[in-house]
Amino acid sequence: MKKNKDIEVAVAEKSKNAKGQAAEVHELTIGKKVIGEIEKLEERKFVVNIEGEGPKYVKSFDEGYEVLISHWNLFQ
Repeated sequence: MKKNKDIEVAVAEKSKNAKGQAAEVHELTIGKKVIGEIEKLEERKFVVNIEGEGPKYVKSFDEGYEVLISHWNLFQ
């Protein structure tokens, strides 16, 4: 039977987005690899940025984490 490996997942909070403006941004990393970022645009509007993909719009940080992790599971 194959043993499952533990995977380290971390979220880093930043106060600036890629354009240098003040915004709440969460960066999701798995191991040492950055998977993507979730940026808060408005109260219930967030954008998920994945390298090589177009922006995806979600309603919460939690939904953004789900999008990033499911994308990572599909294309790792």
